[in-house]
Amino acid sequence: MTEYREESGDVTRVVYIGTDLSDSTFRVSTKAGMTQIFDGLRNSRVAISDGTVLMLLQSSAEDTAGNYFDFFIASGQTVTTRLKKFNILAIGRRMA
Repeated sequence: MTEYREESGDVTRVVYIGTDLSDSTFRVSTKAGMTQIFDGLRNSRVAISDGTVLMLLQSSAEDTAGNYFDFFIASGQTVTTRLKKFNILAIGRRMA
């Protein structure tokens, strides 16, 4: 596990777990209490035809109250410069 923080004193914290993008997870925690998760689940790992992973898209987000969004990326779609449309298929509260 590796942790990154901005030198400017910003309280955003990025925790990286894994050896490379093909098996890694990033958890970004903000001062406002939001946690953004980039873990490759639900087709959020972008790879080229030979299987090399180029990037991870955000797969979920949660707040300190346990509310969350799970993002489902349609497979077989071409990713260009930005994500233009997504469907939120799961909204709710995580159970402890």
